Amino acid sequence: MAAPPLDALKKDVDRAIKAGDPEKIALAWRAIATGHPDTSDAAEAEYRLGLDALFRVKNMDQAGEHFRTAAKAKGVYAMAARSSLGLVLLRQGKPQQGIFELRKVAGTAPPTILSASAWGLLVVAFRESNNAREAERARTEHRRALQKLIESNVAEDSALANFMLGMEHKHDGERAPAKKLLQTALDSGKLPPAETAAAQKALAEV
Repeated sequence: MAAPPLDALKKDVDRAIKAGDPEKIALAWRAIATGHPDTSDAAEAEYRLGLDALFRVKNMDQAGEHFRTAAKAKGVYAMAARSSLGLVLLRQGKPQQGIFELRKVAGTAPPTILSASAWGLLVVAFRESNNAREAERARTEHRRALQKLIESNVAEDSALANFMLGMEHKHDGERAPAKKLLQTALDSGKLPPAETAAAQKALAEV
């Protein structure tokens, strides 16, 4: 039996999202993933299903399977899925595999917000593996990537990079640069709501 047309399935996703029903949303994404494999929409569906399995269903094995499938596909969701897969593997106590996946994302050139975030996750992974030298190297690359993104012509990327680097300085007890970067991020007006709230809270603490 042939799968319903892709356009019809995407409308099912939209209706489920408007209804606010997470189970129906997952079912609609699953229909796209199974009915139209090897498409960019299927890759997005697998990525969304991975997030659903990770945060709602709380099944890391299932999340890992979806992220792995999405990571193999070429498209805008591949790197995000690979980064999420790396995080899942770390949480499952598989540091070598997790680091392997995160390195692929971190090595993206030119740097992106996603690759900079991957460097940040690698810092944590190396520290937890008691590999101080690699942790320090990843920390340096993390900051370098964020500094490059601050100079980006994409206002949203620059704002997020200012926020992320500001939080990094705050974590390290470096108050002056933390204040400057966080204030710049807020003044841009380009931070998403969650990061705006976090930046305001952090700024009040430094």
